[in-house]
Amino acid sequence: MAETLPSDPEQNKQEKRIDFALLGFYALLFGAAFPPFNHGYFAWIAFIPYLFFLERNLGNNNFKRNFAAGFLFNLIIIYWIGLNSGAMMPIAVLTLFGSLIVLALWFSLFGWVIARIWKRWGEKTIWAVPFIWVGIEFIRSHGSLAFPWTMVANTQTYYISLIQISAITGAWGVSLFVMFANVLGYKALKSISTPKKATGFAVAAIVTIVLPWTYGIIVLDGADEHLASIDNRISVSIVQPNLDPKVKWDRSKRDNVYRLYGDMHYKAGESEPDLIIWPETATPAYLRSNRDGRFDQVLSFVDSIKVPLLTGTLDYKYIDDIKFKKYNSSFLLLPGSREIERYHKMRLVPFAEKVPFEDRFPILSNIDLGQANFSSGEEYKVFDVKGKKFSVQICFESTFPSLSRNFVNNGAEMLIIITNDAWFGNSSQPYQHAQIAVMRAVENRRAIARSANTGVSELIGPYGRIIKSLPFNERGIISGVIPLMTEKTFYVRYGDYLGWITAAFTLLLFGFTWIKDSKNE
Repeated sequence: MAETLPSDPEQNKQEKRIDFALLGFYALLFGAAFPPFNHGYFAWIAFIPYLFFLERNLGNNNFKRNFAAGFLFNLIIIYWIGLNSGAMMPIAVLTLFGSLIVLALWFSLFGWVIARIWKRWGEKTIWAVPFIWVGIEFIRSHGSLAFPWTMVANTQTYYISLIQISAITGAWGVSLFVMFANVLGYKALKSISTPKKATGFAVAAIVTIVLPWTYGIIVLDGADEHLASIDNRISVSIVQPNLDPKVKWDRSKRDNVYRLYGDMHYKAGESEPDLIIWPETATPAYLRSNRDGRFDQVLSFVDSIKVPLLTGTLDYKYIDDIKFKKYNSSFLLLPGSREIERYHKMRLVPFAEKVPFEDRFPILSNIDLGQANFSSGEEYKVFDVKGKKFSVQICFESTFPSLSRNFVNNGAEMLIIITNDAWFGNSSQPYQHAQIAVMRAVENRRAIARSANTGVSELIGPYGRIIKSLPFNERGIISGVIPLMTEKTFYVRYGDYLGWITAAFTLLLFGFTWIKDSKNE
């Protein structure tokens, strides 16, 4: 196909309509593949129209047209950022558009890289697309603006057989399989005039889907027997208070909030668990400061039923006599003790919890978008309750594969996720967030206890099966016994090797192409 649009105005309009149709079809298919819709199968074909769109736009308009593709794609998936009730509406909308612009630029980069390579190597560049896509996914999961939420693998979390391969490859492997199936589907349609060739590509696409699925079926076939053989277990009770966060932070309502937590804590203790879990920032205070006696009050809950409590709260650390750092934290409180074990959230939400790059450019700290201005923690903390070891991830942190892996490598036998997704209401956000936890369980082969203020709270088994859950916008408690595992998956042992390989491949291929082009100019 030609790399520039025809000059005839009518034909030009027709070409644009085709481009918009391809783009719209792609965005709708891929958006429908994400939770809460259980249509992850769409992801296996969603990129085919985008690949046709990509081929048609290798010329001067490549950058801006791929930007439009990325903007629409991300808008369908993360529209809920603009619904953030914790910020003023103009700020929420501005944050949404800022996020869409940053994420769309990654699409532009992808399209630009493909265009440069395509001009040099022609249509065989299509076989590099899966590696380049995953390489860029991996690169954009790093840095102060990292946002791995929309990675392709997250469309497959309802299919636990299919994602078992992530215990070997990490989520990056799932993305790679999906992208290869799309490329093979694209090649099948491109070869439609040659039935034998088209059939070969179609069969190869089916095999690309069947391979990880078959592997997962084999793994799950022995899962129950494996889990039954594990003696080391922990019983937990998860509290889902279903509190409006604005009400929680209203000082006139504080007594009612703590009274509710006390009542639910006692109820959670009826099953005699080893640990009770409250959600992110459950206590609307800097708990350690004991202002208004709130620390004593929470300790009285712990002491009365003699069960350890893990709760989300705010914390601080003085730098000097005046300045101090604020943290989004979790505290482990033990019966009969005033000592606090704590974890400070390391991966903060850009612009909501911290202005990106402000550590490097202090002048940015003067920007006021209503953000929390937290500092990042630095320790991969592993808690220990009677020999049972676990780590905590707070909210956004659960979207980072490497973060969970590092906790497990440090000795965590179980992962706990505490979050407060109430700010986004009954949008796609709480369901997308909950399903991402399934991928973390499978990658690390660790059970996960997830406590969310308004839901979805869950107990997830090490193979990704949801054992128990509480739906969104319900108040309640779930209790259960989950296995504690010590074995390390291939992914845990060797990390994001596939991400690094695809990123290196992308950079090397692009660099080699650039050098070759420069020599020919």
